[in-house]
Amino acid sequence: MNLLALETATTHCSVALLHGDERLQLDESAPQKHAALLLPMVEKLLAQAGLSKTQLDAVAFGRGPGSFTGLRIAAAAAQGISLGLDLPVVGVSTLASLAHQRYRVASVSHCIACLDARMSEIYWGFFETTASGACAETADEQVGSVEDLLKILSEGEVSGSFAAYCEVAGDGANLLLPSNESGVVVNQVSCLAGLQPVSDIYPQALDVALLALPRVLQGDVVEAASALPVYLRNSVALTERERENKKRD
Repeated sequence: MNLLALETATTHCSVALLHGDERLQLDESAPQKHAALLLPMVEKLLAQAGLSKTQLDAVAFGRGPGSFTGLRIAAAAAQGISLGLDLPVVGVSTLASLAHQRYRVASVSHCIACLDARMSEIYWGFFETTASGACAETADEQVGSVEDLLKILSEGEVSGSFAAYCEVAGDGANLLLPSNESGVVVNQVSCLAGLQPVSDIYPQALDVALLALPRVLQGDVVEAASALPVYLRNSVALTERERENKKRD
C-alpha cells in the first residue's frame, strides 16, 4: 500500500507517505506558504521513496477543522491528485490526528485536542486512542469560546469518565490553560484540575496517513468531488464585531 497524506490545517505544512513498512514525512513551519510548498514537498517525498505518482494507491488529507485557507489547499490538492490518477480519497479529522500524535509520541490515550480558531474561539474534540491505533471521538467536535468548553467540562457532558482525560493538546491549550509570566499554568477552574497542557505541537500528515490506512483497506473512501473540508463554523467571513452583535440580538 502506497498512501499519500497531506496536512495544512495550521501554520505547518506536512506531507507523509506510507510505503510498505516505511513511514516517511516532511514537515515545515510555513505560515501562508502552504500553496507554494505542498506539491513540491510531495514530489520530494515520492523521490525519497523511489516512487512515481502512478504508484500511489490512495490519498488522504486533513479535512479540518483549522485554517480556512489551509483546509482548502489540502482538499484541492487531494482532489487534483485523485482526479489525475483515479485514486480514492479519505478526509481525516485534524483534531483526531492531533490526538493520535499524542498517543504515538507519548502514549496518551485520552486527549482533548484543542486548536486556536481565532476570533476568541477554539476548536475542540475529545478522543480516546486504543492500542490498535484507532482514534474515536467521545464527544462531537465543536467550535466555541473557552467558556463554552469549560461549561461542558464542569457539567460533565462528555461521555465516559472525564477523569481519564489527562492532557489538552494543541495551540488552543494556551487559551484553555493560560500561564503566568513565569510559565506556570494558572488553573483556578476545578473542572480542569490535573489536565496537562501541551501547546507546542501541530497536526502532522503522518497521523493523517495512519488514521486513513484502515479506512482505505475497509473501502471507507470517497471520490475526488466529495473530498471537502470541514470548517465547523457556519460562516468563514463572520467578524468578531458581527459575532458580538449577533449575541445581543
